[in-house]
Amino acid sequence: MLTTFIKYENSKFMKSYLYIAPVFIFLLGVVGIYIYRNIPILSSFGSTAIILFIMMTWITIINFNHDSTNERHILYTQLQSKTKYLNNKILYLLLFSVPLIVVAIVYPILIGAFDKMLSINLLLIGLTVHCLMSIFGVLIGTFVTNTMAKNKKYTWLLTVFIIVVILTKSLLIESLPLLKWILWVFPPIDNFINLLTSDQLQFTDIYFLSTVLIALIYSACAYFIIKTLFQKYYE
Repeated sequence: MLTTFIKYENSKFMKSYLYIAPVFIFLLGVVGIYIYRNIPILSSFGSTAIILFIMMTWITIINFNHDSTNERHILYTQLQSKTKYLNNKILYLLLFSVPLIVVAIVYPILIGAFDKMLSINLLLIGLTVHCLMSIFGVLIGTFVTNTMAKNKKYTWLLTVFIIVVILTKSLLIESLPLLKWILWVFPPIDNFINLLTSDQLQFTDIYFLSTVLIALIYSACAYFIIKTLFQKYYE
């Protein structure tokens, strides 16, 4: 059933052409970042990872919104569970991001954009960060389209607000320290941005591994909250 759903979802989404704009902007962003040569590796990966996060948020929203109410109910019945529908959609979107992640990692290698050889260490860091950013994007997009916050009139406004807060989180906390007790509910993307400033970073570095662990715990908690709200909203 999972394989059938993924094939159906991919066929339907590809035929809709709704993905073209965000994918094109992502590719344009990647090409734009690597116009210059001899640039640092991790800071470049950090930039493409941020673009991926924004684009996957966009793609997730348009993918969920593409399903009509009637189509959703049919899928609930066929899958015998609303939770399976949610899980399968999230899985499809994560799979959709894989080619984008490959492009972000492989393209600069092919054109020789970096100022040094890409080591296994930096490759693992770049791959990990891109995967986590994709997960964050899918979670944010899923939240704004499938919970009590779901209101098509305000979906994009809410999404833009969330993304702006996430990307300026460190600056906001620096300006007003008390905000750290509120802004912790947003994905810890700023932690990765702060780490990807030097190519001396090691994958086994305790700070990097702890940041990854925090991101995974955050993602698991966010998914649980989204699933709970989704089940309540669509009772």
